[in-house]
Amino acid sequence: MKKLISIVIFTIIFATFIFSQNNSYTFGVAFYNLENLFDTIDDPHKNDEEFLPDGLKKWNSEKYNKKLNNIAFVIDQLNKKVGDKGIIFMGVSEIENISVLKDLVKRELIAKYKYMPIVIEGPDRRGVDVGFLFRSDYFKLLKAEAKKYNLSSEYLFIVLSLKETGLYPAIRRTVVASTIPHLREERLKEFEIPILDKTSMDEITKLVKEAFELKDEKKKLIKEVREEIDSYFDI
Repeated sequence: MKKLISIVIFTIIFATFIFSQNNSYTFGVAFYNLENLFDTIDDPHKNDEEFLPDGLKKWNSEKYNKKLNNIAFVIDQLNKKVGDKGIIFMGVSEIENISVLKDLVKRELIAKYKYMPIVIEGPDRRGVDVGFLFRSDYFKLLKAEAKKYNLSSEYLFIVLSLKETGLYPAIRRTVVASTIPHLREERLKEFEIPILDKTSMDEITKLVKEAFELKDEKKKLIKEVREEIDSYFDI
C-alpha cells in the first residue's frame, strides 16, 4: 500500500497600518512552546483524556487558570524587555484549540497588548496544534489558510538522499534507516523537504518506484543465476 505523509503548510498574510516609512521602530518576534495547553472540556476529536478533571493530571479550572497566568507573565516580561513595540508576532505550539489562546490573551497581564490568536487545525495524533499571536493594534489579518501536501514515501526517500536536503540527517540515520516508513512523525521537523508542484512530485515518485522495481528484478536475476550455477555443480 502506498504510504503518504501529510505536510501542512500555513500561509498568513497581514496588512500593517501603524508603522510609517518615516519612522524607525524596534520590535520582537518570538516562539513559545506552551507545553500541552489544554482546557478542561472534553473534546471527542482530541486526545485530551489526560487533561480532564477526572483524568490522570486531574486537570481542573484552578490548574488551567494558573497555567494561563504563568504563560501570560512570561509574555508580559518579554514585551517589557524587547524593543520599542515589544513582541508583535509570536508563534506558539502544543495548544488544544483556539479557545485556549482566546483565554490566554484575555489574561490581565497581557490584555493590554491586544493579541489576536490564529489556529488552523492540523493532523497531529495527540490533537495539539500550532498557533500564532499578533498585535491587532498594529496589524490587520487579511488571510490565513493551510495547504495539505500528501508526499509519497518514494518522493521523501529520494529528497532525503540528496546532498542538498538530506545529507545531515542521512549521515546520522543512514537515510532514515533506509526506508522512509520508519520515520516517526515527530522527526519531520528536523528535515527541510522541498515542495514541488504535484506533477513533478508524481513523476519523481514514478521514477523511484521503477528504480526499486529494477533493483528487485536484479536481485531476482542474481538469485536465478546462482541457483543455475549451483545446479550445474550439483552431483
